[in-house]
Amino acid sequence: MEISAGFKPNAKLEHYLDELNSLLAATEIEAIARKGTAPKYPVIFIVGAPGSGGTLLMQWLASTGLFSYPSNLIARFYKAPYLGAKIQRMLTDPELAFREEVMLPGADNEEFFSSDLGQTRGLFAPNEFKAFFKHVFGVDEDNCHKTDPKATTDKPYVLSELAAFESVLNRPLVFKAGPLNAHISFLNALLPNAIFLFLKRHPYFTAQSIYLARERMFGDASRWSFYKVPQYETLRGQTAFKQVAGQVWYSNKLIGEQLAQLPAAKQIVLDYREFCRSPRAIWQRVNKSFNHLGFTLHSNYYGPGSFESRNTVRLPETEKQRIIAAYYSLSGEKIKL
Repeated sequence: MEISAGFKPNAKLEHYLDELNSLLAATEIEAIARKGTAPKYPVIFIVGAPGSGGTLLMQWLASTGLFSYPSNLIARFYKAPYLGAKIQRMLTDPELAFREEVMLPGADNEEFFSSDLGQTRGLFAPNEFKAFFKHVFGVDEDNCHKTDPKATTDKPYVLSELAAFESVLNRPLVFKAGPLNAHISFLNALLPNAIFLFLKRHPYFTAQSIYLARERMFGDASRWSFYKVPQYETLRGQTAFKQVAGQVWYSNKLIGEQLAQLPAAKQIVLDYREFCRSPRAIWQRVNKSFNHLGFTLHSNYYGPGSFESRNTVRLPETEKQRIIAAYYSLSGEKIKL
């Protein structure tokens, strides 16, 4: 079935970006060599099953103004994010302005919290940074379930790249890292001050979100979308209901098993509904983790008081029950709505 035009890759754009990044790569390596050898602040990674609300969580952290993050603009410089961040700062920092000759909207515009299937809108809105993860870790949505980044990652290069990116604004880095769900242990070893925000959403609403996204993207819910789990080869031949239920169950199980090996200060397990109800309470938990690692964030919270929870049933009763039954068959857990 034909993919909607809005979700097709833009071949011309990809070719242009490949060419641009190839031109910039050598300059980037030379530039980051003059920066630090590792980030000086904790690096936050948002992990969780697709459809859990990770985009909103990323937008929220970015909106505080206290973090460095890959924007849609910086993401286009996936082999040169330090240079991309420098360019973005030139366009947005009032201290670098000259007689208003460059006037671009900041991160406080009304669309900053909008998104469509994880894709945000606007130059400075947060980006999933998939091309960068593929560039430095060899991981993308198709191979994340079977790739071992330990074997191929140039660790000094990655650490220098992150340190340089961080240095532009001198703020902690935050990434939405779904394709790296299977590699939390590796990231923890690479970055001793990494903090993992594990966002969990009611399993039915997570699975429903994936199911509806597949229908929108492909017109067919049986076609896999988003990053794969280690059980992908088994799930791919199952019904769409079993696939989305498995994508949720196995993603959360995989993440939980890895986080169980980490100190409590390096992980924050968040409930989507609680986050929507009180971002302020979540902010306090993030501050506490930074404090445990010897760092301080701004303790006062000035962001939104709440967000609208999208935990509403949107599928017909028959399809809803088939997702619930599929999830029970995999997990042994009965979903209550």
